Amino acid sequence: MSEKFNPIFQKNNINISNEVNLVWSIANTLRGAYRADKYRDVIIPMFVIARLEAALAKTKDKVVQAYESKIAYYQLF
Repeated sequence: MSEKFNPIFQKNNINISNEVNLVWSIANTLRGAYRADKYRDVIIPMFVIARLEAALAKTKDKVVQAYESKIAYYQLF
């Protein structure tokens, strides 16, 4: 019996500290014009959005279909 993949709770041997440091180093590279004390206001929400997207990936097609049907409905008026 295989385990289901759950992107929120992963069982593995990844050193989270190393991964976090890698992510912050990439964020520092991408920061660009943002001041260091302000870019966390952009970077952290982007990580949350990416994590939510991964967690909700199974339902994405249904959500997109429902959204597109609503747009088609409202374009009638």
